[in-house]
Amino acid sequence: MQRVEDLKRKQLNKSYIFGTGPPLEKARRQDWSDGYRIVCNTIVRDPDIWNYINPHFIVAGDAIYHFGHTSFAKAFRKDLSKRLASTDTLFIYPDLFHQFISREFEHLSDKLVPGPMGNHQKINVDLTKEFFLPGLGNVLGLLLLPLGCTLSKRVCLFGFDGRAPLIS
Repeated sequence: MQRVEDLKRKQLNKSYIFGTGPPLEKARRQDWSDGYRIVCNTIVRDPDIWNYINPHFIVAGDAIYHFGHTSFAKAFRKDLSKRLASTDTLFIYPDLFHQFISREFEHLSDKLVPGPMGNHQKINVDLTKEFFLPGLGNVLGLLLLPLGCTLSKRVCLFGFDGRAPLIS
């Protein structure tokens, strides 16, 4: 986690973590450069918002949606590869998927950070001292909040207002 240590030296006083909910299209209305920027999941689909936010980290952790063999997962990884190749962003994900990801992203190995799973459920750990992801189910508790809390004491969430319900 040398990159995290290097970033912490910037002494930014907040972390911005971005979901993929509806308010995300409004992200261009704010300057995010005063904080650490952590994005997740399918934000890789939109190169304009990606470049505007200019994330330090992207995280993903869903076996089917991000690491599976579905067309959705393949499209996610294709877009992720493009975004990682064009920026200094690091990709943090559960180490369970590392063998698969390291083969597919061999050309980007310096941007891959597999996180080992711990047996705790604490979100506010310092991952630079104890690099184990909490045993929590979704990307918010598993990756976004632990990384945001590692970087700063103030964590701001954007794009977590949910999605429209599916109509059956």
